[in-house]
Amino acid sequence: MAATGTEYVGDPQKRLMQRRHHPRSPVQTVRRPWLVPFLLAFLAAGAIWTWQQGRIQPEESGQPVGPTATHAKANLPALFSTDDYPAAAIRNEEQGTVAFRLSINRRGRVDRCDIVSSSGSKTLDRATCAILENRARYQPARDARGKRIADEDTGRIRWVLPEE
Repeated sequence: MAATGTEYVGDPQKRLMQRRHHPRSPVQTVRRPWLVPFLLAFLAAGAIWTWQQGRIQPEESGQPVGPTATHAKANLPALFSTDDYPAAAIRNEEQGTVAFRLSINRRGRVDRCDIVSSSGSKTLDRATCAILENRARYQPARDARGKRIADEDTGRIRWVLPEE
C-alpha cells in the first residue's frame, strides 16, 4: 500500500503508540510533570541561599548599594555577675580593671582573648578571658557587600569586691 494523504503505512502497533499523544486521540497517556518539583525546589533553594547571604550587588559605577561595613556587636557587661568573682581573688582581696582585645570569627564567636592591660591579678585576668571566650556571642561583622567577616573588639571589665 502506498501512503496517500493521512493514511499510515507500517506497523499498526506503532500507529497506536503514535496516537496516544495526539490531542484528539481517545487513548491518552498521563504525562507526569516530573520536572516541575525539581525546578521549584531548585528555585526555592536559590532564593533561600540568596536571602541567607544577604547579598548586595554593587552598581556599575562601583559604589555599593545599601549599608556600609558594620562591626561585630555584643553586650559584654551583661555576661558578668557577682557569682563569677573568683574565690581565690576574694580571699586575696584582689580587684581592678582588666582591658582586653577579642578576635571574633565570621560566626560571631570569640576565637582569642588577649589582655591589653592587666588588673594586677592573674586570677581576674584569666577569669575575664575565660568568661568572654565561653559566653560572648556577637552579631557578626559584615563587609560593604553584606558578607560576614572576622573582626576585633576591645573593652574593659572592672572587678570590684562584693560587699558583705
